[in-house]
Amino acid sequence: MRSKRFVVPGRAIRSLLLLAAIATLPPPAAADSEVPPAVRDLLPAALQVKNQGWSVFKEEFGTIIRGQMQAFFPDSVSCDYTIGPELNLKIGSDSAWEGSSEQLEMFAQMTLPDFQAQGESMLSFTENHLQGSGNPLSVGVPQQESLPNGHVTYLEFTWTCAKNTGGRNVMLDGYARRGATVLEFGFWANGGKEEALALARDIFAKFEQLDIDALRQ
Repeated sequence: MRSKRFVVPGRAIRSLLLLAAIATLPPPAAADSEVPPAVRDLLPAALQVKNQGWSVFKEEFGTIIRGQMQAFFPDSVSCDYTIGPELNLKIGSDSAWEGSSEQLEMFAQMTLPDFQAQGESMLSFTENHLQGSGNPLSVGVPQQESLPNGHVTYLEFTWTCAKNTGGRNVMLDGYARRGATVLEFGFWANGGKEEALALARDIFAKFEQLDIDALRQ
């Protein structure tokens, strides 16, 4: 068992660096390498992966993994060609935190997202980017749900135009953790909460079966 002296501010800095790498979800600027097939399979096969990156770092106390994907939904529609449905997913892991239950609890507290802030961010996005588009917009209230193996925050909204007369859209942020491995994803999709929650449940279920030890090799 590792010494408890390892759980100190320096250790916290290590976790914060990992958190910074996995908590935000912009499109990856560059890919170190393609993600392993098992990580790609977290997404539905129909999604089109446009950008991805994968890194594995072997260190004295453990192995750090960082992976990310940006994908697009086939046949999706948007009322503005500059923005629209897409999915971003990140996975991060640091095996050095798996030495004890106390270490894992500290890791969990440091990597847990602010779910309320996620909902507020979704509302802010619709106000700043969709409200002035000239197309009718009706925005709901952010919701949170705990699902098997994960947590989601989502926002339904209707944004109608000639290309999308039904106008149903949904944004969703998902979070799950297995030990010292964190999965986060966010997407904007056509449809409503039923479709969004079904997609989130599928990703969570696949993450639960992911062979993390194999990814660290």
